[in-house]
Amino acid sequence: MFPEKAHRLLVDGGTVVGLTLDSAPIFLKEHVAYKGVGFFTEFRNEDMAFGFYASCIDFNEDFFIFYPSSQTKESIPGFGLENERFRKETLVKLGTSSSFCCIGSTNSFKELSIPKNIKEGATQQTFKVGHSIDIAVVSETFFSVGYKKCNTTTDPGTYSLRGDVLDVFPYHFRNPFRFSFNFDKIESIALYDPNTQLTIKQINKLSLFDYKERLKTIDNIDVIEHSGLTGLILVSVLGEDVSLTTGSKNMQVDLGLKKINLSGKTANKRAQSALSLSLSASKRVFVGKKDGGSLEFFEPGYFTDVEPGSTNFSFLSEMFSTAIISENDINSIKRTRSRWSPLLGQERSALDKNSIARTSVGDFVVHRDFGIGVYQGIKTKNYRESIEIEYGNNTLVYVSLEQISLVHRYVGSGKKPKVSTLGSKKWASEVKRAKIAAENVAIDVFRGYSNKTQPRSFSYTKENDLDGLLSQSFSFIETPDQKTAINDVFSDMNSSTPMDRLICGDVGFGKTEVAIRAIFKAFLSDRVSVFLCPTTILADQHYMTCHERLETLGVSISLLSRFKSKTEQTEIINNLKMGKIDVLIGTHRVLSGDVDIPNLGLLIIDEEHRFGVKHKETIKKIRDGVDVLTLTATPIPRTLQQTLVGLKDVSIMLTPPKARRPILTTVRYFNWSLVFSRIEFELSRSGQVYFLNNDITSIPSIVDRLSSRFPNFVVAGASGKMKSKDLEAAVLSFFKGEINILVCTTIIESGLDVTNANSIIIKDAQNFGLAQLYQIRGRVGRGDRQAYCHLLVPRTELDRSAFKRLRSLERNTALGSGYNISMQDLEIRGAGTVFGHKQSGHMSLVGFQMYCDLLSEEIKKRTSPDNINHIAPQIKTSLPANIEETYIESMSSRVDFYYKIGTMSTQERIETIKKELVDVFGPTPISTKNLIAVAELKTLYKKTPFIYINHESKRIELIANEIEKKLLPSFLSKVSGFAHPQVININFRDKKDGRIRVDINLLKVPAVFDVLFSFARLFDVINKG
Repeated sequence: MFPEKAHRLLVDGGTVVGLTLDSAPIFLKEHVAYKGVGFFTEFRNEDMAFGFYASCIDFNEDFFIFYPSSQTKESIPGFGLENERFRKETLVKLGTSSSFCCIGSTNSFKELSIPKNIKEGATQQTFKVGHSIDIAVVSETFFSVGYKKCNTTTDPGTYSLRGDVLDVFPYHFRNPFRFSFNFDKIESIALYDPNTQLTIKQINKLSLFDYKERLKTIDNIDVIEHSGLTGLILVSVLGEDVSLTTGSKNMQVDLGLKKINLSGKTANKRAQSALSLSLSASKRVFVGKKDGGSLEFFEPGYFTDVEPGSTNFSFLSEMFSTAIISENDINSIKRTRSRWSPLLGQERSALDKNSIARTSVGDFVVHRDFGIGVYQGIKTKNYRESIEIEYGNNTLVYVSLEQISLVHRYVGSGKKPKVSTLGSKKWASEVKRAKIAAENVAIDVFRGYSNKTQPRSFSYTKENDLDGLLSQSFSFIETPDQKTAINDVFSDMNSSTPMDRLICGDVGFGKTEVAIRAIFKAFLSDRVSVFLCPTTILADQHYMTCHERLETLGVSISLLSRFKSKTEQTEIINNLKMGKIDVLIGTHRVLSGDVDIPNLGLLIIDEEHRFGVKHKETIKKIRDGVDVLTLTATPIPRTLQQTLVGLKDVSIMLTPPKARRPILTTVRYFNWSLVFSRIEFELSRSGQVYFLNNDITSIPSIVDRLSSRFPNFVVAGASGKMKSKDLEAAVLSFFKGEINILVCTTIIESGLDVTNANSIIIKDAQNFGLAQLYQIRGRVGRGDRQAYCHLLVPRTELDRSAFKRLRSLERNTALGSGYNISMQDLEIRGAGTVFGHKQSGHMSLVGFQMYCDLLSEEIKKRTSPDNINHIAPQIKTSLPANIEETYIESMSSRVDFYYKIGTMSTQERIETIKKELVDVFGPTPISTKNLIAVAELKTLYKKTPFIYINHESKRIELIANEIEKKLLPSFLSKVSGFAHPQVININFRDKKDGRIRVDINLLKVPAVFDVLFSFARLFDVINKG
């Protein structure tokens, strides 16, 4: 592909120039083949080295490895896991082959950190399904290479042993893998999802090479001496230009590669453009799939070579008559890869955050009947594992793990709650108050639902070719969830009743694009759209995005906010009245009385919970009879999602865009030299930097210090204390690229989307909440360039909670990981997003989960056609129904599964947990099957009048609530007519309180669950007739 003299010159000690960031990886891969052996590529800056490595693995991750420094003076113990993984991968790969291009920095390559005798501890083993091997020997192998034993394997460098199941997560693997043994025979090997612990795919064979760490160190050497390779290429990057040198810069070859711009909106048109631009080249190389795909646009044999891989741009060298055509470029898409992002299973929910297993001794918990208490751990009481909860006056309550669903973690508004006192009426009173608040919310939800059922006064135009123009101009690949959300919105707009849909998705998941598609559909139907935003910054952002995406298609867009001059505001309002505006974007200024919006069809509200009460009331009046689309980045709790089915349409977007790279996140001690080097790196690649400093008083001095250090660049401050116009001017200047470094407060937390800003430095990161840090980090990494987040802390010991927060953020770098880390504070906001109510006070009284349960009950009460009480009955059985310690050894895992089983509410969830138990712990023992059966029966009997079920030996006692007179004959007839091979007879008894007792006598004890399942199905018939 490239001229041989360029490769020869590098080998002989010369320089190659005229490469770009995207073409250099292709050249280096070819250079490995030319030399027949690997080499090292050295950068003076480690961030630059990693950014280049990220481009290389986009092209082909098999040929490139990254070797970072192990420790610096800014390193903090307990952080830097990704660096450990990269270093381990480099040592392992260089130990098995020499055909790699190893990327690193001057510091990392010179670091003497590898034991000279490390190869003496090399261990290589191949595991194959069907082979016989002692599980204890396998476990010892992983221990010997430095893996830590734990209860549940979720982190690299750990393993766990549970009976006949062994889980291991090698540092240099994307995913952990699971061995299942049948005595000493390997029965299966599988990769699994570290978040859900569920199997992704089975494999037949696994080879593992590693080094033992417990060696007596003689002395240390650097990685180049360890590898035995001698080739070292120095890399220089200036903007997009890359040069490679092995010696003299006087002897050089200029490859003259330049990006070429393919024109055309469709893949076919862009392929024709590629054909026209490359036709005169004597060498034509296609980078993409070898068969099918975009190759079909060209005649067979048109390309002299096809290079498997992925690059986002096409290139041309007139000097060497070479054209490199990218399949991604033809399809107008951008793909990126992350080395450590694991393969994920279909089940995307993480372990339940409300589970007691996530709770530490001393944390607050809520018992549904007794109130808020202090968790004191798991204790054995009367030979049963129980939760110990301390209440007022040092009173203790023990709750058996079988009843764990009655207890959940307390999550409130952040203030310390008051501990309840047993015997006091206060808890009942607080529950009553919260219940009244929940009733009011339920009434409001139903009011909105009734508006939704009124016919729309007009119809939208169905999708046509013009819609295709908009979707083809979208520069990213639509994610599955994004496609679903767009289809949901179109389906709503095509129906005869107004849309009321909530789009819930993480930072950067493309919610705005869903809104833009809806706006364009409204435009094609001659309807006006209004896009409401809580802040001017957010309104400006949406205006620029809509302008970029829609104006070329003839859509007239205006921005209305109080920062427009009075003349400008008057002109916009008049144009709106005269029908000259198709899309009006603005803040609460749009809600003013002088703004009349004729022909309004679509109302889009971004982050509704951030509007004030007065503005929300105005929004309610506007939304009557129009289509409403609400956008939010706050996660909606699963409890509420299930409750709202059929009442509020919710589209959840959980899949991140493919073009976004995970943000490299590091935690370091604060040091001005470190700050300067990170800023210098970003500026060297023509990027912009956020410096977050939440102390407003010190912002001017930091601006002065950075201005002195970088005199040729523009540094500015931004905070909420500035005049609104000055703040807007600073933010817009940063957006336009006129400011290089923005020293700011958390005012940038939402709304600012600057694709050229890809480094954020957060000072005193230990003072921020996890969810807030996650959202702030989401300000960078908005384009396809590698982004960096530097979390800096003072040189003092971090407290335990801050350490956990920062480590969690460091390890959850992928877009969308905010839904896997602790997000309770956002979930509380999410509840407000759904209902538009300020409910935090009521939530704090009883705890978030209890409030959601009360709300769920209120809504179900109103949606139930038969008014049946949907609270699960209490069920007791004399059969063993528990999780034995021999089945799940880890206490926290055991408690977690008690909670999962106790809170199962749908058949789909039940089947998932059954599968998970077998997958993670092996065949389910009978006692655990019984526990699941009891939980499943509780779900089934919610739709029956029974509130209590007790099984003792060969008798089942069921107690039903008082039944309406008109339904009583049907109830008695159906129950008395119930037949089952294991049932001897059925007896009725009236209780004094009006309830009915039903006794079922059995032939055999084990038949109890089968009988109860059959008996529950009887009520499907009763409820229908």
